[in-house]
Amino acid sequence: MKRWSLLISMLLIAAIVVPVFADTGTGVEKRKFINIEVREPEFYPPGKTDFTAPEDYVNAFFDALYYATSAPDGSKGLEPYEYAYGLLSDSYQSRLGYKDFVDSWKDTANVAVIKVIPAGFEKTGQFVYPRYFYETVNTEIDGDKSAFVIYNGLVTLEKFETGYKIRSLTKEPEDMVSYVNNNATWRNNPYLVALTFMGNPEEYKTSDGEKYTILEDDRATVRIAGRSIYLAKLTNGTWKILYWEDNK
Repeated sequence: MKRWSLLISMLLIAAIVVPVFADTGTGVEKRKFINIEVREPEFYPPGKTDFTAPEDYVNAFFDALYYATSAPDGSKGLEPYEYAYGLLSDSYQSRLGYKDFVDSWKDTANVAVIKVIPAGFEKTGQFVYPRYFYETVNTEIDGDKSAFVIYNGLVTLEKFETGYKIRSLTKEPEDMVSYVNNNATWRNNPYLVALTFMGNPEEYKTSDGEKYTILEDDRATVRIAGRSIYLAKLTNGTWKILYWEDNK
């Protein structure tokens, strides 16, 4: 999988929970630079790459939105939206019409994937649906102004005869203040995040992180109090719980 390095400029005072837009027509002073590796789109146009895993459908959805503004005349091209919308399940489409779907992305000029990783399963009755955590960096437009905004969320898939469809998708902006200020808080430690989630059991010391934590790049598994807690590291340096399982 190819990855690109995306250079993002950001004012030190900017809190991207509420995007602060910089004027694209003037030379705004760049006071802070963040190098973020993003995934090169490989599943759009359709047929460019074969689907071999469930997560490919998640990447394909965002790959289409990467090209959603690539019409030669500079206008919004509809084909990428149609393709992305076609990756939603019938039940999802019944809750979100095509026009509303396009409108929901109207201020987004570009979507680049930072990561897509497994996030357990959603269980509904006898049905089990695979779920994935994603992180993207979106270029958002407001008139002649633009900003980079990082989002993360969960995508739940449903399997059909022809492959997978997106059953649900959540999306929330990432607070970049933590990254810009580089504050060393408990949220920057996966063990402390898991410990707090479990109610800080007395038998576990805050200094015992290495004893109970398994780190794998931007993922972590913390095993405490009879439970395995799976976390992902966000671009802002904090850790987020994806799901948990009781140890057998």
